Amino acid sequence: MDSDFSKTLSKTCSGGDNAEQTFDMTRNNFDNFYFQALQRKSGVLFSDQTLYNNPITKSIVKGYAMNQAKFFLDFEQAMVKMSLLDVKEGSQGECPYILHDVAG
Repeated sequence: MDSDFSKTLSKTCSGGDNAEQTFDMTRNNFDNFYFQALQRKSGVLFSDQTLYNNPITKSIVKGYAMNQAKFFLDFEQAMVKMSLLDVKEGSQGECPYILHDVAG
């Protein structure tokens, strides 16, 4: 994580329960700024920053950071695929097992 960004997060988090840190600076816009932030080592969550640090997914992050149109197209296609999933509802979607508190 970028040291300046780390200081910003630390300051924000010290603000208590009402503190707020956005995932990117353009939170009200649908864009590729999130991927650009990962390239600057400014991912808010460790799991997000891992997308850029991992050699398997780094090229995807770089591609989306450089090509917003490609990100938009891939996002659109992913949403269409998700809409075609066979979502189970009611008794068809229920877990057949009763889960108990293991610690209890």
